[in-house]
Amino acid sequence: MPRRDVLPCSSGWRSRLRNGPKRERRWGPTTSARCARGEVPTRACCAGWRGPPDNADDRNNCTAPSVLARRTPQRRRWALDRRSVSLQRKVILMLAGTLLILMGAVYSFAAIIGTRGFLAIEEKASARATQAALGVIDSELEALGTKLSDWAAWDDSYRFMIDENEAFIASNLQRESVEGLGLRAIVFLRPTGQIVHSAVVDPQRNELGRADGVLESMCRSLAALGSFERFEQGRAGLFLLPHSPVLVAASPILPSDREGEARGILFFVKDVSPELVGKWASRSRLDLDLWRLDTGGIPEDVIAQMERIEGDGKVAVHAIDDDRTCGYTIVRDLLGRPAIALRTTMQRY
Repeated sequence: MPRRDVLPCSSGWRSRLRNGPKRERRWGPTTSARCARGEVPTRACCAGWRGPPDNADDRNNCTAPSVLARRTPQRRRWALDRRSVSLQRKVILMLAGTLLILMGAVYSFAAIIGTRGFLAIEEKASARATQAALGVIDSELEALGTKLSDWAAWDDSYRFMIDENEAFIASNLQRESVEGLGLRAIVFLRPTGQIVHSAVVDPQRNELGRADGVLESMCRSLAALGSFERFEQGRAGLFLLPHSPVLVAASPILPSDREGEARGILFFVKDVSPELVGKWASRSRLDLDLWRLDTGGIPEDVIAQMERIEGDGKVAVHAIDDDRTCGYTIVRDLLGRPAIALRTTMQRY
């Protein structure tokens, strides 16, 4: 008796397969394996039927594709998919690497340009600060010259150069008057180089003294620069004395109307004391230091930068560490000689 769940390979079966409802062809691994082993007839395998074969001919004539043949396209598709994913990864990695290199190049370029820009800004700021310090010194000299002009173009001073009256000395050349002007000394000098009168403040004593040989020599050397016509508008500048650098202002002694021949030169002398330097630093809001060039004790960085400065008013800028930058310049005296090294210090940006 044939099995009820197995359709015989007959014309009726073909008719039913041909005229019956259209069945979806399935190539399951179970059917293919059974067909290859002869458990499923050829026609049944091709139709997707899973029953056992009717006879040996069906087993021998089974033409169902093998498992390897059936799965080869899937493996190829899987291999292609892997290649596609691998290619995508390579493209992504290449793009990411290129982007990183480009970002690094842009950052490096911006860092170089930015650093140079900041250094240029620091250098300009330090140079301006040093010029500002020189401006404070010039302002001090201008104020000293203004005080001097009131005394030099004065009828009483003009008359004193002739009669040397004691009333003028008692009224105007006392310690309180000289210190009130913020001066170290006042010197009256005739055109011949003779000292008419001098009033010098002695810090160790409570009375005024007379000009010593060094101060007299300074006044004569300044007067010897040329004729008195060179002092018509007055002169002011720096000079080095053994005890201290001083600010000196010189002006011809004239009547109050400034008409007539000059009878001599009047000198105002002011010490450049540490207190005065502190006032300059406070006005300019800078860290300010001064060193005499005719003595030792100058820092190495100042000595090194002095060699870079050529000409009046020139400024050298140098960063002494990661936090501070300094400006350097040379202040010349009234004779045009290098007298003082000036350094300003600023915090770096």
